[in-house]
Amino acid sequence: MYPSGIPLDVKLQKGAFVTVTGVSEQLEGSSRPSFFRGVATIVNKLFNVVQPNVAYFGQKDIQQSVVIKRMVADLLMGIEIVVGDIVRADSGLALSSRNSYLSADSRDKSATIYKALLLAQKAYVSENEYNVEKLTDIVKKKLATFPGFFDFDYISFNDIDTLAYLTDVDPTKGCILSLAVSVPNDVTSPKNGTTRLIDNVVFKPIKN
Repeated sequence: MYPSGIPLDVKLQKGAFVTVTGVSEQLEGSSRPSFFRGVATIVNKLFNVVQPNVAYFGQKDIQQSVVIKRMVADLLMGIEIVVGDIVRADSGLALSSRNSYLSADSRDKSATIYKALLLAQKAYVSENEYNVEKLTDIVKKKLATFPGFFDFDYISFNDIDTLAYLTDVDPTKGCILSLAVSVPNDVTSPKNGTTRLIDNVVFKPIKN
């Protein structure tokens, strides 16, 4: 994509880039301000070279999917974007190369992430709970099963299309519930410290 290389410092980069404003600044973008500019630019280049009719992305990086959908729509690229389900271990832990840094115990505890998300989803579907603060408390309470294990970056409820932050979920539209946490690595791992894990579930509309 960059045969001559490219500076990592955004201020030193020159040339044409694709910035998708409005959906790039939240969630992962809040701690990595220029990350999705790089994603959108590279994917745009790829689409220009390949000229696909359909492109497949994964739900695990759901913000990336939203950014690419917006780019394709706004630039009239005429490409269908299909988002595939998250692939999970039997425990429910979302598969990731980063999981290799975790001990068996850490992987078992990290499987609680998906269980916590599902509890919030159940409250939304079965108990008509739409208040984001209360739904967030459900997630936190489940993850508190292992005190001090999860270091929270965010738990967030966002509009499916715009990624606007929500205070209440609209049951006629649903939302994205996503989180990012850091968990301890295996003490024998060559990567010291912690590993950052992300996961999400989509709340589907439940009312017309």
